[in-house]
Amino acid sequence: MMIWILLSMLLVSILINRLFLQRSILSFRYYLEPQTMTAEIGQPIEIHSVVENHKQLPVSHVELQEQYPDGLGGKVYRTSLYVRGFERVKRRHEVIPTERGLHRIDFGRLIIGDFLGFARDFRRYPLSKSWVVYPEKIELREHVVPVDSTMGELSVRRWIMPDPIMIRGIREYTGVEAQKSIHWPSSLRQGRLMVKEFDFTADQSCLILVNIQTSPPTWEKPRADLIEQNIKLARALAHELETEAIPFGMMSNAYNYLDPHQRGYTVHAGLGEAHMAEVLDMLGRIDYKVGMGFQGLLRDIQTQAMSQLTVVIMTPIILAGYLEELRLLAAKVSRVVVFTLTDDHIQQLPGNIEVYQGVFDA
Repeated sequence: MMIWILLSMLLVSILINRLFLQRSILSFRYYLEPQTMTAEIGQPIEIHSVVENHKQLPVSHVELQEQYPDGLGGKVYRTSLYVRGFERVKRRHEVIPTERGLHRIDFGRLIIGDFLGFARDFRRYPLSKSWVVYPEKIELREHVVPVDSTMGELSVRRWIMPDPIMIRGIREYTGVEAQKSIHWPSSLRQGRLMVKEFDFTADQSCLILVNIQTSPPTWEKPRADLIEQNIKLARALAHELETEAIPFGMMSNAYNYLDPHQRGYTVHAGLGEAHMAEVLDMLGRIDYKVGMGFQGLLRDIQTQAMSQLTVVIMTPIILAGYLEELRLLAAKVSRVVVFTLTDDHIQQLPGNIEVYQGVFDA
């Protein structure tokens, strides 16, 4: 008789234990509170993992597990908790980005142990968080060289043509200015040649085109090293233009996962902190999937290009199909400047295009 009582008690305990386990795991809410959604490579990202118990019963053993992608260090974060009834528990931890890109964590796992310590149950919770990691900061002048040695030092200010109507002041003649810029009245008064110093019009701006296509058939394996260096150079150029207060926009032919119908990314011309954040977000998000061929993008730009616009091409490689489109573009805009990482077809570019070749870190 005693054995049957004991077996009955054991069976009831197991059933209660199982019911407790099922009800407990359904009473929990689990989510993440990242302290930032963007970061530089190597910059720690602080994350708060939050577990809430929406029932009165305490749970003595709660374990959470989060598997982070390789671009955020690739670690598995685990921690064990004791959660009282109607309690919210937060655990602070950090991940360190190692690669540029958009990095996601879709699910986390919550493991709950029963009050007897005999069984455990788990449930996957949708976390759905993503972080944009910006490209590495580099200095533009340290990573590009002019193809034509007569171009002198790289100067983004030189790409914007001075407005001969807007005279900012008078300065001494240096020997390189055109004769028509000499200001004769001031020269006669001071007894030495003086020239007019022209200002730059507010209408002048740059458009940066960031190409991620490295072969004519876009389905061929992309050359990741060239694309990544090209994106770094695009960031460096954006900072140069921002420092010089030159308004600029940016476009890329990378596939736009946010809006696939756009066939690429576009950041309109502007300046300032918010504008730069938009540019960095774009450069962080783009991957190696081509949204449209770069030749097609060059053709589209020609239909909307303005005569006062300077177009800067950032491309991993110059393909043969780009040559004619670049020639046509150079005839329609103020100036075309090309940055490329290989010497393919450089010598075939028109003479009115300024060309720089990128170099990798030693």
